[in-house]
Amino acid sequence: MLLPDVKCKDFDGLLWFFYESGYSWSDEADTSMNEIWNSVLLLAEEFEMEQVARVACHALARARALNDILKISLYVRHKMPDDWVMEAIKHTICRKEPLTLSEARLVKGDMAALLARSREECLMGSLDPAPCSQPTCSICSIVTPGAKAICHKGIHICRNTGNLMPHAMPCTSTPTPRDIAARCAKRLIATFKVESPRKMGNAILESRSRLWGCQSGDIFLQVEGHLFRMHSYHLKRASLVFSDMFRLPTSPANSEEGATENDPVVLDVKAEDFENLLWFFYDSPYEWSPTPDPTSLPKWESVLKLADIFDMRDASVVALHALDRAGTLCDVRKIALSVKLGLGRNWAWASIKRLCTREEAVTIEEACEMGPAMTASIALARETLLKKGKKGKVEETLRSCIPDIGVDK
Repeated sequence: MLLPDVKCKDFDGLLWFFYESGYSWSDEADTSMNEIWNSVLLLAEEFEMEQVARVACHALARARALNDILKISLYVRHKMPDDWVMEAIKHTICRKEPLTLSEARLVKGDMAALLARSREECLMGSLDPAPCSQPTCSICSIVTPGAKAICHKGIHICRNTGNLMPHAMPCTSTPTPRDIAARCAKRLIATFKVESPRKMGNAILESRSRLWGCQSGDIFLQVEGHLFRMHSYHLKRASLVFSDMFRLPTSPANSEEGATENDPVVLDVKAEDFENLLWFFYDSPYEWSPTPDPTSLPKWESVLKLADIFDMRDASVVALHALDRAGTLCDVRKIALSVKLGLGRNWAWASIKRLCTREEAVTIEEACEMGPAMTASIALARETLLKKGKKGKVEETLRSCIPDIGVDK
């Protein structure tokens, strides 16, 4: 197959997405990957890969690589979530500069018209705000509760005819330009979805879970009596255990284990967990977003479980970040996994701080989970804080007692 109009650099980026991106997600955006993600987005649009394009949009937005107009344009083109674009629309509505011709062309006709209308509404609301319902004078209300005032263009003009000189003060109920822009943005999105209904593209990739066992893949595995066929690349890439196993020499008379369905690799794990591991290999790169999907949490637990069994460190780290984003990791478990995977103390610092300052001492079960080195450091920090009492500086004490987290053997 020839792709004459595709740059090699961009195609390399697309291959990286297919084979490597699933191992790259973490809590922090990596701005060094922006060029690669731009290549992924470019070819995803070229080849109508809607799911791939949406993941690239999430990645670029997370790295703050998209300006407001480009973000609005991508929202229109790739059916991104409303909350993903809300701030960009607010900024565009309330900014001083009007839309340029190139910006209008980028966001397309319907959205350009709605942005222009919303900017006018925001401007009129800021220049001539509606009066509040019950204007009062805050100065005169000290003596006469509920003293009446007139609300005019965001100012309360006192109606008191007593001894005080005429006076006025800002209306606290008058919406700010930012408030007006927020209301206009919500109306814009609601109107856009009605007037320009966005149909999902046809290029939605079929879940690989329906293909396991079909005529794809070069290795057979048996799990709880179920036969799976998959690509050995994923196991070799992710697992030192499988990578070493596939390098073992075979005799000319015997084929490599797993090469045929009559001689599969037998794994002593649960079939459900293994299916979720296959989901990680084949589906998860297409489903990533900054907001965790609650339905995927059991899958990530399975990935973390099997990654531990088969020595898949990169997969463990990605699963750990996914579970942490969803808030499902308790403090002790987060600390223990940080130690095991060598993620550094800063990633689990909030959990360490809570564990060191809580009233209850560390339990035997918690100590076993965290390992002896971290348990000793936590104990030292707790004792030091108790001795210093309220005079002790918690942050400084903890950093002096607890070294950076390494792998606890």
